[in-house]
Amino acid sequence: MKRNTVIFFGFISLLLLACFYFSNNKVSAYFNGNASGYAWSEKAGWISFNTTSVYGVEVVSANLDGYAWGEKAGYISFYRDTGSPVYGVSMSLIGTTGKLSGYAWGPQAGYIKFAADNSTYLNTTAANYGVTVNGSTGVFSGYAWSEKLGWIKFSGSCVSGTTGACLGGVYGVTTTWTGSGPSPVAGGNLISSIFDTGATSVVYNYIMWQGTQPTGTSVKFQLATSASPSGPWTYIGPDGTGSSFYSPSAPATQVKIKTENHMFHRYFRYKVYLYSDAGQTATPSVTDIIVNYTR
Repeated sequence: MKRNTVIFFGFISLLLLACFYFSNNKVSAYFNGNASGYAWSEKAGWISFNTTSVYGVEVVSANLDGYAWGEKAGYISFYRDTGSPVYGVSMSLIGTTGKLSGYAWGPQAGYIKFAADNSTYLNTTAANYGVTVNGSTGVFSGYAWSEKLGWIKFSGSCVSGTTGACLGGVYGVTTTWTGSGPSPVAGGNLISSIFDTGATSVVYNYIMWQGTQPTGTSVKFQLATSASPSGPWTYIGPDGTGSSFYSPSAPATQVKIKTENHMFHRYFRYKVYLYSDAGQTATPSVTDIIVNYTR
């Protein structure tokens, strides 16, 4: 059998432009928080994540910033880029879940750790505790740990009626931030021209791409094959439907094509999707797309 590799040369790049406004005024991001609600500590009581004139917590795709406050806990800071002590709470967006790690700090609270070392975020033992943020709903869940404050819980049930903290028998911290994982940017897909393999006995082996992939971005494919150059063309992924994708984890990484979905189809096309990071500040650049087949 003759093995063929078809390489498509070209360049696909989507630039996302961000506009920044600078002024001489001091920026007080902790006054412009996008979080709200309360966390609970057995030792320190309620810890407010609401935005007021003197504190507030901002959630972004990479980290938390600003200040929370509690009557017993005092002010709790989530990010410090200079000076001492050094601390910060960072976020890793895995799919639609933001996993928090690192430390917050306060003069009264001391260090607050947001995930155990090598945490699984199951929150079933001290070895795997951690705090997560649902990127679709903005709801916090899980536990952080402080030697001074003990366990800090970010959602749960409570005695209804506690002013401002426990409404309807539940409490929790939420944010208006959304991090639903990589999402297609405008114009973020391309449909190829029609390619002729020259044989009806063709077997499609794998697909891959070459280019650059900034952190948090991805490239996905769907393949359409037909016995006729006029189609029909149905773009599908490995499960045989239009809701699945071939998703190489990185450039120059082969992904096996589900052969039985394309048996004896001489002609093919592909659709490539470019996905930005959650903050839409970076996109991948595709220079080559490679479809390997045997005939």
